[in-house]
Amino acid sequence: MPRRLLILIASAAGAAAVAAQESRPGGRTEPVPAGGPAAEPPRLLALVVVDQLSRETYDAARPWFGPDGFLRLEREGTRSTRCAYEHACTETAPGHAVLGTGAPPSVHGIPANDWPDPATGALVDCVLDPTLAAVGPPPEARIPGATWSRLRAPTFGDALKAARPEARVLGFALKARSALLTVGPSADLAAWCDYGAGWWTTSPAARAAPPPFLAAFNAADPVERGAARRWDRGGPDAAFADLGPDAAPWERGPDGRNAFPHSGAAPAGASRAERALAAVTTPFGNELVLEATAEALRVYRAGADDVPDMLFVGFSAVDLVGHLYGPHSHEARAMLLATDAQVARLLRMLDDAAGRGRYLVALTSDHGVGPVPEEAVRRGVKAGRVDVRRLRAAAESALAARYGDPAPERWTLAQEGGFLVLNGARLEARKIDRAAAQDAAAAAVARTAGVRAAYAVARLLRDPAPDEVAARVRRTLPVATAPDVYVVPEPFHLFSRNPASHGTPWAYDREVPLLLAGPGVRAGVVIDAPTSPACLAATFAAFAGVACPSGAGPAAPLDGSSR
Repeated sequence: MPRRLLILIASAAGAAAVAAQESRPGGRTEPVPAGGPAAEPPRLLALVVVDQLSRETYDAARPWFGPDGFLRLEREGTRSTRCAYEHACTETAPGHAVLGTGAPPSVHGIPANDWPDPATGALVDCVLDPTLAAVGPPPEARIPGATWSRLRAPTFGDALKAARPEARVLGFALKARSALLTVGPSADLAAWCDYGAGWWTTSPAARAAPPPFLAAFNAADPVERGAARRWDRGGPDAAFADLGPDAAPWERGPDGRNAFPHSGAAPAGASRAERALAAVTTPFGNELVLEATAEALRVYRAGADDVPDMLFVGFSAVDLVGHLYGPHSHEARAMLLATDAQVARLLRMLDDAAGRGRYLVALTSDHGVGPVPEEAVRRGVKAGRVDVRRLRAAAESALAARYGDPAPERWTLAQEGGFLVLNGARLEARKIDRAAAQDAAAAAVARTAGVRAAYAVARLLRDPAPDEVAARVRRTLPVATAPDVYVVPEPFHLFSRNPASHGTPWAYDREVPLLLAGPGVRAGVVIDAPTSPACLAATFAAFAGVACPSGAGPAAPLDGSSR
């Protein structure tokens, strides 16, 4: 089934941008017309990403949302009920890069949060660069810098700045990968409050010092501010009735508790990193992002004139809570209800900055999430955790049986999640065909408990994809950084040791809500047709009347055909 793009157009400039996009080689967009009279183009285009918000999680909490947050966007705009990512490694970095560029990971170059280098096996982080010092934190913090150097496709923010250099492009989150990969290297400011250290920082590739308002936030020490916060569940009991008791053996809060109330303070003797995690793994984490957004709107006057500006707001704390407690915990539900109120506050900020009806806002997520495997087993679902050491051992055993003992080295260099890298130097020294070795390793790994499929990557990239899962894996892997074997776990199985996680091609990890509201967008419309969050880069470009980012546009159908 081909991908369908959700593009809602009213202005002549937007229609022209869509027409240009339809002429691109390789396919066409499928716009959904807005109808009604043409609207004034937006002064501000805002992308709001609630990290780790699956469609199922959203729908379960929806009856308990207030009128001015998520439901305001539904009421004033359009909601897609069948929105899903099309790549396999559904993690934060590839998801945010898809949102920013409109391109799949195979094109934008970010296949995962981190991955093993195919030549050396060393772990590569998507944005961190240990040769750079972060801009903003105290020097003694020794926080590595982060850059866009591994992003291979331009973002909508880059396209907007290229067309309108006077436009402002701003992005804020708790995660470096979220802030950087969504807005792109042309941004006026991409900033994050590093949840591993608790300091606001920006990319050294972009500026020599943080803006004064971020420096002031650091002077007040976000970790100490968060430690003073108490987190009560809030909300009516009925909003949590479907979740069971407020505690589970797999939950582990950074404050040492697995039930409400929680604190933003870590236990005595905790490190700075542990204290920072405790501070932001509450609604306070999103409060920090809202504070920075409010100041940036004021300082940069985003949305104040008719030159369209771009704003990214990443509510990353939802993901941190979901990993530690699970998506069906009281903490995850309470966090989402608090985020709903924070979305309402953000919309009021945008009303003030750009004027009600003068900005476009899209809200979605970078990925979904699956249940805690132990919880799923209690509910009668076949679930579990995959021991990645067994994956590598299976590959080693199969290659040794076929090619002999590689001592003193190994046949494999690294295993990270679903990415397995072989020892290319050893294969070359023995004059062993690497594709044949991939086939042997993949066949052995595929027989390991908890594994649905293991793909020999040379074969996967060469031959037509045999099914939709294989096509999603292929859309995940840039050729230059592809591993030798890519492993897909069985549904409801995790590589991660966290209570809950994501990163698979299964529906619960791919399906996310998508809301779009603003001038020219139909109000109160529900679209029940397949779409992808990748459509947003092209949608924003169309509304802003600028060229679509070069990597964005219609993708190949999921069955791998060229139609």
